[in-house]
Amino acid sequence: MDTSRDRESGRVLLARIGALGDTIMALPVAQALKRREPSCRVDFLCTAGVAPLLELSPHIDHVYPLKHRNLPFRLSREKRKLVKELKRQCYSRAVLMENAQRFLSILRKTGIPQTSSYVEHCFDPGLHSVENNLLLAGLEAGAEDGRKIDLDLGLPSCFGFEGHLEGLARPFVGIHPGYGPPGRKRGQTTRLKGWPRASFIRLSQALQERGASVIITGSRQDIPDSQLIADHLDPKRTRVLAGKTALPQLAGLIATLDLLVSVDSGPAHLGAALGTPLVVLWGPARWIQTRPLPSTASLELLRHELPCSPCYDTPAMKSCRRNICMESIRVERVLEACCKSLAAG
Repeated sequence: MDTSRDRESGRVLLARIGALGDTIMALPVAQALKRREPSCRVDFLCTAGVAPLLELSPHIDHVYPLKHRNLPFRLSREKRKLVKELKRQCYSRAVLMENAQRFLSILRKTGIPQTSSYVEHCFDPGLHSVENNLLLAGLEAGAEDGRKIDLDLGLPSCFGFEGHLEGLARPFVGIHPGYGPPGRKRGQTTRLKGWPRASFIRLSQALQERGASVIITGSRQDIPDSQLIADHLDPKRTRVLAGKTALPQLAGLIATLDLLVSVDSGPAHLGAALGTPLVVLWGPARWIQTRPLPSTASLELLRHELPCSPCYDTPAMKSCRRNICMESIRVERVLEACCKSLAAG
């Protein structure tokens, strides 16, 4: 095998081993690389949960899913096998959009000659994560055409949700009340990024009174909250799809919506990237760095600024017992933003 020739041909490994929103903010790097050099091979290392979405991207040649990302290398047969496979691919460089030393250590075991990461390169807190990721990869930041993510929603894996929408009248308004990993769903509507369940109910009722159909999305763990909201709505204008859509199907569904209302969540980033009109309710996270970026449709980000916000990843967040920043976002304000978006659409 002529490994030097393989490396010269341009093989790049991108890595973001995080949640859905984090991964979506890394996807513009793959698109920019392919647009700059169409013959370049671009592969992506990610968490197993988001791999099905990345497989829809025409800019990614191969996806490496990592199921147990936090398991130490010496105890992980999966990670040892991954290193062997990456060694065989002879990448010319890697871009690790992380500041975790454990992931950098894995890439260094592969023999990739050049690796860029946030371990040794500073993340600029004044720039959005998308811009930081592009700069880390040696690409231009700030181009709005990089915000819209190209996904092939015509693939069979994106279909199967349509039957749930039969009998519903437009406009379709998606309500996404959940956020975060499966193990931290308990009490989510009353803490951190959550918006009160009663507020979601009042908003959904008001939207239905104005003729909209409400489609409640989420994971399997979001079913209890979703059903409690749906119990207060007109069943003829309501569908609960929480736990009923795989990630590619969720992408297809979000692209079908006339509006998505969400807290700070992965599906909010997905909606923004796909060009679905959005109203996002924002609380403790650093909005300058991690807010969804609008691409081809309107995006209204509603937040109630407090002296303690943003508090995400700070001691203040850990001591917070009441997310006033989210409670203070009034239903009337959200409804107004929704009506404005639907009228424009």
